[in-house]
Amino acid sequence: MHTRILDAPDNNREVAPVRGPIVLAVDERLVPPEGGANVVLSPNAVSKRALRCDAQVANQGRIWMALRVPMLVYGHQRVLMFCDYASAGTQGFGVDRFRTWLPQPLDLGSVYEIGATWKTVSSDNV
Repeated sequence: MHTRILDAPDNNREVAPVRGPIVLAVDERLVPPEGGANVVLSPNAVSKRALRCDAQVANQGRIWMALRVPMLVYGHQRVLMFCDYASAGTQGFGVDRFRTWLPQPLDLGSVYEIGATWKTVSSDNV
């Protein structure tokens, strides 16, 4: 399946990686917060090669699809683990934190802190 990077429809400098019809997400089980690391999704690196699936990581985390996605950290390549959106946040206990739309650059120290609550994203408050 081809991988592509989608720009957010409201032009807010957020992107989401998609593999075929499958939207990918960062999940706290796979990518814990890491202070001081800013990453940028690299459309050129992603689109030029297929992402590598990691069945072992998927099985350990009860994830349907775990993928290694190339990122740039201060100009150096790094790989982060993403999962399919349907498997994201399914720990079943506590707070399940994950994110699909990623600001660019993405601060890994606050990757899951979006400053929104169910009230601020609910259409009932519009």
